[in-house]
Amino acid sequence: MAYVALYRKWRPETFKDLVGQEHISRTLSNAITSGRIGHAYLFSGPRGTGKTSTAKILARALNCEQGPTPDPCGHCEACQKIADGSSMDVFEIDAASNRGIDEIRDLRETVKFAPVDGRYKVYIIDEVHMLTTEAFNALLKTLEEPPGHVVFILATTEAHKVPATIQSRCQRYDFKRITPQEIEGRMAYIAKSMEIEAEPEALSMIALQADGGLRDALSILDQCASLAEGTITAERVRRILGLVGHDWIYRLTRTVAEKKNQEMLGLLAELLRDGHDLKQILVELSLHLRSLMIYQAAGTLEQLDLYEEKQEVLEEQVKFFAPDQLMQMIGRLHEAMNEIRWSPQPRITVEVALLSLCRQEEIKARAGQAVAVQPGGSDETRLAQLEANESIFLGMPLLSDPDKDVPQVAKELNALYSTEAQDGTVAFMGHGNPDTYDTFKANVRYTQLEEALQAYNPNFFVGTVDMPDNYKQDVLGRMNENGITSGKFYLHTSCSRGSGYEQSSMKHPCNP
Repeated sequence: MAYVALYRKWRPETFKDLVGQEHISRTLSNAITSGRIGHAYLFSGPRGTGKTSTAKILARALNCEQGPTPDPCGHCEACQKIADGSSMDVFEIDAASNRGIDEIRDLRETVKFAPVDGRYKVYIIDEVHMLTTEAFNALLKTLEEPPGHVVFILATTEAHKVPATIQSRCQRYDFKRITPQEIEGRMAYIAKSMEIEAEPEALSMIALQADGGLRDALSILDQCASLAEGTITAERVRRILGLVGHDWIYRLTRTVAEKKNQEMLGLLAELLRDGHDLKQILVELSLHLRSLMIYQAAGTLEQLDLYEEKQEVLEEQVKFFAPDQLMQMIGRLHEAMNEIRWSPQPRITVEVALLSLCRQEEIKARAGQAVAVQPGGSDETRLAQLEANESIFLGMPLLSDPDKDVPQVAKELNALYSTEAQDGTVAFMGHGNPDTYDTFKANVRYTQLEEALQAYNPNFFVGTVDMPDNYKQDVLGRMNENGITSGKFYLHTSCSRGSGYEQSSMKHPCNP
């Protein structure tokens, strides 16, 4: 007899066997017991959480010889036919390959016929969001008023793509991700039943990597059981899944904290020689930094751990970084993950990202020192405070390049100064422009930049530095209009020469 994969062999056969979906199994069981059986159901949720399995259990519960019952026997002819897929009354349709209006027309023609063996004809339409708009429209009337012997069960991983007109005709059930603890418990039970020896740490690692899907977890367990010689160990699982491992990530984090650039790049080179994926390195490093951030904020990782962290390591490494530092580092790693998808040299992209983590404080210091404007006082006093600090610039090309993407500029500035803006302070961005102040104010690209920045935080504004007096008055005017009494001001400009800075009293580092 051909080998059957674990996730198929151990597919739940009753509502009691469903893992992590008690709210759904209880509701459907009560509905069957009370005779309130709907004519259409919509099951939505992530992959591997039991949508199709629940649909088959419901079909079996409706057509069991002892039913309708919430506990189908599993031994009668109807139950066995539904289990092996040979029932003439249960139709499982793949909407990805039967997505057109012709297939739905055929379905409409068949629903009118009575069941062959059981009480109900059950149509399970998997990945229903793949149907075309015309197919959905053709299904509407049949779905709204089907014959009394027909039950539709629609399953999808992307419920937002299912038209509202379809959803309103169905009872919707949202399947949640299964917790790692529930997945680990189910795998331990299956491993014991199948006489598979596995370390608890190995099962825990598989449960985390399954990302809430029991099917994924059982597939990984099946693979590990096939390749392992004897007991399934954590090291074996790590190798099969291509994971970097905690020890490497802990060492990498320490080198970042201690700013040991050479050692950090050496660790990266060694990981690459061992065949590890660049993205996986960034993913695991960001997961560890997330753990440090959560532990720093909440004092515990209970129910929040995504990386099987060691308590002693958290207590040691949480002291390496400030809270805002961890947030910026995680953001930088996520940017690098996106960049390596399109980079011609992904390794260089990762090296740049890791080096930037070591230089977070230095980059921030170079970006311009914050000038605090004290609350209260006359406009003259506040202007004087600005004038005393009017040579603070960031040598960073922004909108001087006509090909520069405005949303990307806004994203970069928000990444640098989101913490200050969240604290209630205001960063006014000053940009050079050889034209007059009025021309600057009418420039659409600068208006777009201000709008893009304020989409991140309304405390961001854009000003100009070409005419100092107007700039300062503009700053104060904006502060007064928005009821802001204090703030930090970062004056930005491009590094291109000949942009008019020599004509002002403000000095630019590229134009001494």
